[in-house]
Amino acid sequence: MDLQYRISVAIIYFLQMTLLLIFYNKTKDRKILHSSEIETALFVIIRSTWVLLVISSILLYIVYPAALKWAELNLNRPVRIIGIIIGIISDSLILWVLVSLGKNISAALKVRNNQYLVTTGPYRYVRHPLYSVGLLLFISIALVSSNWFLGILGTCFQLFIMYKRTPLEEKMLIEHFGEEYRRYIETTGAFFPRFRM
Repeated sequence: MDLQYRISVAIIYFLQMTLLLIFYNKTKDRKILHSSEIETALFVIIRSTWVLLVISSILLYIVYPAALKWAELNLNRPVRIIGIIIGIISDSLILWVLVSLGKNISAALKVRNNQYLVTTGPYRYVRHPLYSVGLLLFISIALVSSNWFLGILGTCFQLFIMYKRTPLEEKMLIEHFGEEYRRYIETTGAFFPRFRM
């Protein structure tokens, strides 16, 4: 029975990572107009180490779940199925985000000389949907794996990125797009849609 959940976690997580890699690779050899030097070496080291820890922990759960038995939540089947549904939604949303971004996607904080402000697709409602979808992904993994360690590790990583990187990204985009980006901020939420009463 546990095998189906491990396979589900593998599909949900690695499908999303594969999609990201495919889209990142489409942007090779583009000239960079502006590169943010605000992202310190320490931040990059922390982020990279955390990513390795997240990936290795998920792989450990998939290959040898007994090693993470100490963090098991014993969630029932319906809750884990909800986790799978959230994972499918997360994977679908990441595809929508990536297609909307096209060649504007970047793993580094940088603006290319041929880049334009994307305000369609999910960007019509949210400025940073990639981060929001990442949060959904890790909630899904926590529920499907029924493992609090995987949930906290992934969710805290995503919240750390949202908290530390978003202000740098916003600053860079304001510098590059100016008033156009300021107007965009007024009509959209950072991570979740802005609802008006």
